[in-house]
Amino acid sequence: MKSHEGLKQAVIKLSAEQLLERRFDVYDKVNGSDLAWTLYHNAEDEVHHRGQISILRKLYKLNCVPKQ
Repeated sequence: MKSHEGLKQAVIKLSAEQLLERRFDVYDKVNGSDLAWTLYHNAEDEVHHRGQISILRKLYKLNCVPKQ
């Protein structure tokens, strides 16, 4: 997707060490988190939202679109 191109180009430039570097100033201030987890979480969240949209479209078609 065109909208993800900037993110894709930025991630390609990162080393494995940068992806796995623990940070404690973000999501989990006790255990820390890394950029790899953050990217995974964002991708997972996107998939769930797309699934929700798919379900809503199916429900709309079942309940709101006149049957012919």
